[in-house]
Amino acid sequence: QRCELCPSKDGALKRTDNNGWAHVVCGLYIPEVRFGSVTTMEPILLSQIPAERFNKVEIVFINI
Repeated sequence: QRCELCPSKDGALKRTDNNGWAHVVCGLYIPEVRFGSVTTMEPILLSQIPAERFNKVEIVFINI
């Protein structure tokens, strides 16, 4: 499985409300994500995320 919120297939995943999987940490970084239970941190509720948030690529340049 891969995370519904990032391209990573590694790490611990929890079930989402659309029968997918996601990292808890990814869910914590996206403001629209909710958790069905704050005790178990699952399911991860993705239904409030706007569609335009998906399939975006952010490029960050760091000058050293």
